[in-house]
Amino acid sequence: MKLDREAAVPLHKQIADLLRERIERGEFRPGDRLPTEEELCQLLGVSRTPVRQALNQLAQEGWIERKRKLGTRVRESSTFHGLTAMLPEERWEMPLRLGLDLFQQAFPARTLRLSTRLVGQQGLREKIVQAVARGDAPDIALIDTVWLSEFVTLDFLCPIGELDPTWIHQVDFFPSVLAGNTIQGELYGLQPEADLSGLWFRRDWLEKEGIPPPTTWEELLNIARHFAEAPPRSRPGNWYPLLFPGGRRAGETTTYVLLSLILSAGGEIFRDSQVELGKPAEIALQFLSELVHRYRLAPKEVVDFSWDQAPSSFGRGECAFALGGSYEKAIIKRAAGWDDATFGERVGFLPMPAAPRGRQATIAGGMTYVIFRQSKSPQTAFKLLQLALSPRAMRDFCVSTGQNPTRLSAVELLDPEKDGFLQETARLLSRARFRPQLPTYAHISRELQGMLETVLVGKVRPREAVRRTEAVLCALTP
Repeated sequence: MKLDREAAVPLHKQIADLLRERIERGEFRPGDRLPTEEELCQLLGVSRTPVRQALNQLAQEGWIERKRKLGTRVRESSTFHGLTAMLPEERWEMPLRLGLDLFQQAFPARTLRLSTRLVGQQGLREKIVQAVARGDAPDIALIDTVWLSEFVTLDFLCPIGELDPTWIHQVDFFPSVLAGNTIQGELYGLQPEADLSGLWFRRDWLEKEGIPPPTTWEELLNIARHFAEAPPRSRPGNWYPLLFPGGRRAGETTTYVLLSLILSAGGEIFRDSQVELGKPAEIALQFLSELVHRYRLAPKEVVDFSWDQAPSSFGRGECAFALGGSYEKAIIKRAAGWDDATFGERVGFLPMPAAPRGRQATIAGGMTYVIFRQSKSPQTAFKLLQLALSPRAMRDFCVSTGQNPTRLSAVELLDPEKDGFLQETARLLSRARFRPQLPTYAHISRELQGMLETVLVGKVRPREAVRRTEAVLCALTP
């Protein structure tokens, strides 16, 4: 029993996984006593805290029973069901754990255990593909919504309608969320949260100057120029009032911003599955390029920004505006050291401002739970997800993480005073557009990131960059 102390997975999770594997292999049988906490500490060379956390987790999952004076034993149950879930991070366990509690309350005569495998965001897609290829897919996984089309094309996923053809008509997901999780008329993803693209702004700085938040590109330029000339704080060196991710290094966050700007300029990217960048893409690229090179309101270094660099700088007060996504709230709070109340007083979030003759726009995305065709218990997996995405469970999860609820009934449970930010962004979700659902989206996204990067470094002009990218995208789309 060895632990990897360099891994990102917490020690208590590793200990729980080791014990669970031994129970599954039959090394510990129903009724067998497990080593004591002290014995496990000596075997693993760890303190009692992670051991106790691991045992408590296994008890919550239904693998073991812990009784005073009788020790810890493998649980015996004649109505035992097991599910596996592959997740990128520990926080995504919360909805499933909430659902598990509700399952046990609803079905007291049944024992449901849930085994989770945390694999990190990087490489999640590849690990899922490898598991399916081995015939060892989990029952449930959490994936990016833009992978749905690819996984459906590969016949990995079980459509929700096959499990319950009537349920989807009884729940109140936002229409945009349903559309973003539907492929060829079938719902495949059950989304616990949603994020939105837009503009972060320092509400307190604008109020102090008596300036309303910008709703157009022209207003954004004028306010940014104002802060460039008179920074809200004395700063050595250059002061850039506006930051955004501008290249491949920031990955999907760059695509998120660029798609929003193209949409706000009247573009569509894809219409009837055909590439349609055109003039709106040129306008968006020209705007971002001028922010850097003509107006010098953003630094040239944006092409090398990591995905979280702009919101981190924004939280530290190093800019007045940042283009990004609502999922960056936690990054901003952490960088600033603010609580929710202070965050609400000092920060605002708007849809992407409108281009000339354009409109304010926002792109929606997020992670979604899916059920695999290889699942041994698809109905049980579906029942767990139904409960995990019930209004109260969704509200509790979204409040704890700062993510946006995807059901109207969950939004209605938000506290207007404590959860004002979530209520604001929920209103945006009602009119948001999801990213294009295409099997080749991952490749398309990288091409769009590269298109912006080549313009910002001055290699090509916007029109030529759009022409070249359109040619590549046409080859990537059927």
